[in-house]
Amino acid sequence: VVGHPDRVLPELAHTWEASAVYAQGLNAWEERQQEKAVARHLPLDLHPSHTLLHPDDLPFPIHKLPRVFTAFRHKVEARWQVRETLSAPEALATPDDWAPDPPQLTELLPGEAPTDPRQVLSFRGGRAAGLERLRHYFQGQDAPLRYKETRNALLGADLSSKFSPWLAQGSLSAREVYEALKGFEERLGANEGTYWLVFELLWRDFFQFTFAKHGPALFLRKGLTDKLPSSDQDQGRFQTWCDGRTGEPFIDANMRELAATGWMSNRGRQNAASFLIHDLGLDWRMGACWFERLLID
Repeated sequence: VVGHPDRVLPELAHTWEASAVYAQGLNAWEERQQEKAVARHLPLDLHPSHTLLHPDDLPFPIHKLPRVFTAFRHKVEARWQVRETLSAPEALATPDDWAPDPPQLTELLPGEAPTDPRQVLSFRGGRAAGLERLRHYFQGQDAPLRYKETRNALLGADLSSKFSPWLAQGSLSAREVYEALKGFEERLGANEGTYWLVFELLWRDFFQFTFAKHGPALFLRKGLTDKLPSSDQDQGRFQTWCDGRTGEPFIDANMRELAATGWMSNRGRQNAASFLIHDLGLDWRMGACWFERLLID
């Protein structure tokens, strides 16, 4: 099925006499606008399942979400509850006149995405690849025990989990990662490394709930700050940053990795973003748009 969701989904629902459409609700602004567009044409029942912690299980309402991560973490860890994952339901019967062989996603895309043999991991999209990565990381090695010490390394396939592309696309859930981690701890023990994996999942939750609380304010120039940051959008300086031609080897290497592979380490992202804002003095939104355009997660 190809087309705009607010047109295609109502047509399908009408064709198959569906009384409602059920989906995962997302927190980011553009996704919410798309959900509202669909909901104008049919009953859309959204359920929050994108985070480790269910919003209803937080010890505070979303509008009282702490502004600082540490305060958030202390409050949720004091009343910890991660809901169990549910097994997949049995597939519904396919309508008799449904197309027998729907096209694969790769058939609908314009062409094979270029790859670079130097990339840190051969990322493949989809549920099967996500589960394969999950099994490899938690069952094929002891990397989780060393995660706290290795997570900020720039290269190395297993020095960090690399789950983020599949989490971002919904091919893996944060709760699946959590359950796999708990299984690992039962077999090989828990330490600071395994705790830090949960710590990073909580960081992800914090940003998701911040989206839910503040909505489009996060995308405005001022963001959540009390002062206006730079509005300088000099294209020349910006292009040197995008191309990895700033003259700073560390920044340039990370930006070239991003352009070639769609991936950059967490430490690389932090430094590249800081350089754009504080050294080049550019509007942070330009960098955010570039990251959103190229990063696969």
